[in-house]
Amino acid sequence: MQKAFDYYNKNVANSGFSGKKVEASHYYIKITPGSESELEVLNNLDDESSIETPVLQDHPLDYEVIEEGDYYVNPQNEEDLYHPVYTTIPVDYKLPDGIKYEILDALYEPSEEEYNVETVSLYFADWKDDLEADGISIGNEDELKKYLLLTNAQKSSNKFYPAGSITIKNTGTGNIEGLMKAEISYGRIFWWHYTYTDNAETLTVQQKIQRKCTDPCKMERRNGYHQKDLE
Repeated sequence: MQKAFDYYNKNVANSGFSGKKVEASHYYIKITPGSESELEVLNNLDDESSIETPVLQDHPLDYEVIEEGDYYVNPQNEEDLYHPVYTTIPVDYKLPDGIKYEILDALYEPSEEEYNVETVSLYFADWKDDLEADGISIGNEDELKKYLLLTNAQKSSNKFYPAGSITIKNTGTGNIEGLMKAEISYGRIFWWHYTYTDNAETLTVQQKIQRKCTDPCKMERRNGYHQKDLE
């Protein structure tokens, strides 16, 4: 991200980020529970989920989904309960007592105003799928520079607020019904949050995200971007 800010400042006149020094805003962490009491503490994190509550994932967040799945793998035995979980927390976030974790990486979460700088970082990390998911096609550095000049003039952003209705099929009646007051996690890569459907099964979110959300099954490690690149 520091390299992306430096590049942006060099190529965009009157950049608002001149002199920007990137410092970690979040930690990407791995939690490995070792007892039922620790599992219960982790489970209780979801009891009153808000936009600030860490969303626990059972897969590494720095992996790219290459094949999606839709089923759950049951534990093989009682010793098969203690799998690691992964999440991202603000640097000053305090997890419940008794929960030990390992910091896998230091991250910087770009603000909405820094969207184009994030685009620069995605381009140089060769995350073309993520750019294309945002409707951005950049084939070379000359195209990147033209994109920055155009979007800086337009002050545009491809992030959006997902919305819609969550419905389920009632197997007793066969009717399609709204899923009310359902906890939903939404996000992309490292940045995940919780929201709820309302009494009319409508889903809205409180933060903008980029356009690619998936449920992983088969994954491969991503290149660049998330690694310790803050210096």
